[in-house]
Amino acid sequence: MSLHLATGTVWHSRSKPKEHSFSYPMSWILADIDAMDRDPGNGNLLGPGFPGLLRMRIRDHLDGKGETWRESLSRWLPAMSLPEAPKVDLLTLPSFLGRTFNPVSFWFGKDAQGEILWMIAEVNNTFGERHLYRLAEPRVEDSRMTWTAPKAFPVSPFHGVDGTYRFGLSRNGSGMILEIDLVHPDGSVFRTGMDLQVRPATRGGLRLAFPHLAISVLMVVPRILWQASRLHFGGKAAVQPRSPSVAEWTIHRTKPVFLQRILANRSAGRLWRRLGGSKTNDLVNASGAIHGI
Repeated sequence: MSLHLATGTVWHSRSKPKEHSFSYPMSWILADIDAMDRDPGNGNLLGPGFPGLLRMRIRDHLDGKGETWRESLSRWLPAMSLPEAPKVDLLTLPSFLGRTFNPVSFWFGKDAQGEILWMIAEVNNTFGERHLYRLAEPRVEDSRMTWTAPKAFPVSPFHGVDGTYRFGLSRNGSGMILEIDLVHPDGSVFRTGMDLQVRPATRGGLRLAFPHLAISVLMVVPRILWQASRLHFGGKAAVQPRSPSVAEWTIHRTKPVFLQRILANRSAGRLWRRLGGSKTNDLVNASGAIHGI
């Protein structure tokens, strides 16, 4: 299998309007999409004896269409002015029991020698929307590659769509660091990153890693909601009006995540507001997602 297990830490640090930071241990899958196409069984990460527990699924990415991973990706490349790459890897969370939520996945287009030609950052919000950021022609300094892209997609009720993203990738042996900074004209507002160790994954290794992978998938949305509550009720950030998601390469794909739908439920919303007062009312009414970037 051309699968790798990427284990490490995801971290967030907000500097404005007030400081707020956190980090969590997590695991991801780094997969060669052509290898998954050659043997569809590779998408069933734990093997045939464990159907549906941990899977890599085409429908969880891009617009969810296509018979193969390569076909699904290739449909987008011409519109994004990106060339076909001899090799493409995808860094993402798998689905667990048919459920997953990926705040961000990364597609790495590589040449025949394995050097990165371009990246696509696939960003999701909790309201069932997805946006693709085209990252081509990087600036290279030593072992670090950087790209910039205007923010074009609402992912947090505490930020609009102003500012610029600065994406960074550093590689050192089996280590990989991915960073995203949101920068406003008056300075950096938000930083997030993934500090990973990447190693080849066998079926046995993935089975041993199963508890951590499952927790990584299951805890994404609860952690998002918890940190949003800390920000809002702690007076560290105010809810901002959300603009409609009409940017190029934005995909309106599914319903909001389950916990988001609970909060939006009329009866649950009334109880939530009664418990939390006016600040809760703002957060429940916010038509934006509630993860950091």
